[in-house]
Amino acid sequence: MVLQKAQSAMRDLKERPRDERKIIAGGVAIAVIIALFLGWAFLFLKKIQNGNQIESVRQVQNAEPQLNSSDSVESFSVPGAGGQFIP
Repeated sequence: MVLQKAQSAMRDLKERPRDERKIIAGGVAIAVIIALFLGWAFLFLKKIQNGNQIESVRQVQNAEPQLNSSDSVESFSVPGAGGQFIP
């Protein structure tokens, strides 16, 4: 039953002009893109609510090197740059 309906719908599409088929294909493509975007947005927001996103940001921040209080801007130098940084 369902297969017969699908086959008749395909026959109807084949009989339509090329421009109408392009419009239908474009509409289907847009609907798929919207469905994928909504699914991604739902999962993304769900992940943020659970706090997983915030944890990963904290891990990145902790991985960055931190300056000690003994370090200063005057002692900062770039290897190969030929000198020290002068503010």
